[in-house]
Amino acid sequence: HRIRIPAPFWVLGFGLVWYLTVLSGLSTSLTAVAFAMIVPIKGRAEDGQSPLKEAMHDLHPWNAFLVLPLFAFAKAGVSFAGLSMEQAFAPLVIAIALGLFFGKQIGVMGAAWLASALKIGARPTGASWLQVYGVSLLCGVGFTMSLFIGVLAFPGAVDSPEQVEVKLGVIGGSILSAIAAAVVLGFAGRRRQVDPVALQPEVEPIGPKNGQKLT
Repeated sequence: HRIRIPAPFWVLGFGLVWYLTVLSGLSTSLTAVAFAMIVPIKGRAEDGQSPLKEAMHDLHPWNAFLVLPLFAFAKAGVSFAGLSMEQAFAPLVIAIALGLFFGKQIGVMGAAWLASALKIGARPTGASWLQVYGVSLLCGVGFTMSLFIGVLAFPGAVDSPEQVEVKLGVIGGSILSAIAAAVVLGFAGRRRQVDPVALQPEVEPIGPKNGQKLT
């Protein structure tokens, strides 16, 4: 007989092991890896559902919209202590934010349109150009590479005024791109109704063509 462990005990156990890992000085990522290894991946006999896949499905919204943004914001190292409005809207901050917002959408959308026009690429089946534009807006969300380029362009201490403005610009441009992408993709999803018949490839009918007779 299989022994089922209620979800609260999993949460308490994970929290305790995570806390002890923090006290030990080791990376807490080891705790997540260890718990992922003991969660059953095979489907249950009753319904065939995998507990691991169910956990991934249930935790995905929390990870994508809460944990990951908080992690990225904390790792960016931006401190609002002593931040003035003049620094928040400095020319460098505005330039980086607008560069991410306009540069990425122009580059991605332009490359997609050019590839389609030159017949070296094609839109995904069933996708409209408005949806492609929404994805190009989403590409304006930057983090590691944007900060890395900022470090190369403005070498100096992590807490230097230039580095703080670079991080503020990346965060501002990413937020602006994410909001615009959500609006455009949401509108495109409601506006476009995919016709399942139109998605099927055209098949040439088998038989005699016009004007031909069977012999």
